[in-house]
Amino acid sequence: MDHQRPFSPDDWIELLPWLEALAQRLVADPGAAADLAQETALVATRTSGVSLDSSRAWLRRVLWHRFLRHRRVESCRRERERPAAR
Repeated sequence: MDHQRPFSPDDWIELLPWLEALAQRLVADPGAAADLAQETALVATRTSGVSLDSSRAWLRRVLWHRFLRHRRVESCRRERERPAAR
């Protein structure tokens, strides 16, 4: 991958399986892992200036932050629903 150009479809063909595998290590649910990987890819397509030579490190960091957000949202949801479950 050349670091002077934006992400191409070929780049995503190469990176998406790696990104999904990384997400799967963070969450047990395969559907949630696929969602995290897709959200991360969406962030990358909307961000300019990311060099492809450091794309894996950058994507890993974006995925981590999406995971933390997912975990916070789920925790808040459980807290909100706990009184109703009693």
